[in-house]
Amino acid sequence: MRCLIYYRDYGDRDLARNVFAGLTGETRFQLAEVDYSRAERLCPQGLAISRLMHEASRVFG
Repeated sequence: MRCLIYYRDYGDRDLARNVFAGLTGETRFQLAEVDYSRAERLCPQGLAISRLMHEASRVFG
């Protein structure tokens, strides 16, 4: 989600791509595979974490 914040909110696309590129290949793969339903239920901000992680995988993948 941090990469998406850099990319969308701060407009720093290079930093977003560099941070995402620093993740291991396994971690990048898992972003779109993990079940985030529990995290979404517990998120105090009510974020759609699953949607955001899939978006990050699509944008930076």
